Amino acid sequence: MKNILVPTDFSDYSEYALQAAIKFARKISGQIYLYHRIHLHPDWNIFTDEEKACHPNLLKKEEEMMAEFSKVIDRNMHSGFVSTPFILLEI
Repeated sequence: MKNILVPTDFSDYSEYALQAAIKFARKISGQIYLYHRIHLHPDWNIFTDEEKACHPNLLKKEEEMMAEFSKVIDRNMHSGFVSTPFILLEI
């Protein structure tokens, strides 16, 4: 199986790169892994919901990024190649 990692920052350029990757994936019968990195608090992954609630600005940032990521996936799911979206929470 051929895998293509496509990073996104939700810009027009990254959307163009995703479209190019979809075309390429069609030619090689590949799979696309859509990737985005979020810079949050170092302990964000181990925070409880109550602790996350104490950081509303970070919680809002996470929610906004997840919503934007979902939009990119929804716009491109018809291609059949965006199979594994993932987000890295930077620590």
